[in-house]
Amino acid sequence: MTAEKLYDDLLIDRGYWISRGKQAAALTIPYLAPEEDPTPNATPDLSLPWNGVGQQGITNLGSRLLMALLPPTEPFFRLTIDEIEMARVTAGREDKDQVAKERAEFDKALNVIERSTLKAIEHSNDRPVLHEGLLQLLVIGNVLAYRPKEGLRMYGLGRYVLKREPSGRPSLAVICEQLAVKSLPDAAQKIHEAHVGPPDDGPGLGSQHRLAKVYTLIEWDWKKGRVEWHQELHGQEIPDTDGHSPIDESPWIPLRMYHLDGQDYSPGFVEAACMADLHTGDVLSQAIAEGALISARCIFGVKPNSQVTPKQFTDAANGAAISAMPDDVFPIQVGKSADLAVAAQAEQRITARLSQAMMLQNFRDSERTTASEVRLQALQLENALGSLYSILVTEFQHPYVRRMIALLTREGQLPALDKKLVKPVVSVGLAAVGRGNDLERIAQFVDLLVKLLGPEAVPQFLKVNRLVTQMATASNLPNLDAIKTEEELQAEQQRAEEMAREQQEREAAIAAMNAPAADPAKQAQAAQAMQQMAAAADTEQPTTPTP
Repeated sequence: MTAEKLYDDLLIDRGYWISRGKQAAALTIPYLAPEEDPTPNATPDLSLPWNGVGQQGITNLGSRLLMALLPPTEPFFRLTIDEIEMARVTAGREDKDQVAKERAEFDKALNVIERSTLKAIEHSNDRPVLHEGLLQLLVIGNVLAYRPKEGLRMYGLGRYVLKREPSGRPSLAVICEQLAVKSLPDAAQKIHEAHVGPPDDGPGLGSQHRLAKVYTLIEWDWKKGRVEWHQELHGQEIPDTDGHSPIDESPWIPLRMYHLDGQDYSPGFVEAACMADLHTGDVLSQAIAEGALISARCIFGVKPNSQVTPKQFTDAANGAAISAMPDDVFPIQVGKSADLAVAAQAEQRITARLSQAMMLQNFRDSERTTASEVRLQALQLENALGSLYSILVTEFQHPYVRRMIALLTREGQLPALDKKLVKPVVSVGLAAVGRGNDLERIAQFVDLLVKLLGPEAVPQFLKVNRLVTQMATASNLPNLDAIKTEEELQAEQQRAEEMAREQQEREAAIAAMNAPAADPAKQAQAAQAMQQMAAAADTEQPTTPTP
């Protein structure tokens, strides 16, 4: 079966999600509405929503997710060593010190690979493209990511169809694109000319000679752990367009907003969380806006038998005097202010709910809003994003990192790594939310302990060094070498105790020698003790080697 036939057969399953995506886009960001006709540079007729909360909220959520998935100020993944595989590799070796040294050197090499990968991501154009894909996910719910060596691309739902296994893993996808014939490779142009004939030279060049539908067929074989793809034109495979890759390094990454059992597609965040409020708020906003426009009109009425005529009144200049009675002319009022006030109150309540659903921060407006209150509310907002982080960490971040490492390895910029021994671990997103919760709980516990038992209870009941290490880890510090270990703290405490003991002995000896009625025998013992302390101090000082 050709890719075109597969695409046409799967359009029926996609139709429902296309219609739902159009409704969600009409209430938030209209240009994201999926179009079933993949014509390039198409200009569909879009209607603007009456309420801007949806646009602001989706943009805010997209920015938050982007900063969580690809943060610009910190590494978002780390290469870790699998402990079980490491134990298997080093089994039977008795030189434990050498093994520990080799592991430390290996960790440093992994750190270099991490920085090289992050540098390549920073130099690419992936972040703005990912932001586009996140907006598609939030509004439409589905997007297909493609990461060749040239850079990241995103295909909207109107340009591809997808089939998934019952477990949710992708099994087949077909992309339909209308491309300019001149941009196709020579082999594809020959196939197109053989099907529609050679183009006529002249201004009346038909669309069939200017554009061609190219289909990309992608198949996931999970038994073999392999992804294969190729492109077709008019039912024929285009030469030199086939490719394959291991599944864990696949350039094709189908993304979805939610996991629905047995469904090939997913609803967007808008439909799942706030579609009803957006629709109601849009209707109320339209009614309020139109009512305000009507109330803003300035219209006067003239009594039928008054001395002044409507023409005299309208023709009179500003400040002119005309002959009329006080009640001959009167302003016409709508008298709907009370009704509009009810609609405005309902709209405010709906806007508050939408702001909460879309993580728009709305701190308490007062002179005594504390920094702790702001920090706690920001942490609650991050916790609310946990459900959105979880699926994106699994279905985007891990495949994206493995794909980037594979590309850099093929280009010779990174050494080949043992996939069983070295595995990437995401350190931001949902993991960062968990660390934020840990730090908040530690701070609350220490603060409660100090309030109940006083500051002296902290070293009495807690292991301060381990507590500091946990707080540093929860704060995501890049390097923990600045924190003293327990051995270093014990050595410093022991040196301090020895210095205090020596100081006490020295003061006791001086006091005994200076006593006027001191026993000569005790003075001799004190002098001998002073000499021994001085000799001990001389032996501890390093000797200067003779030239």
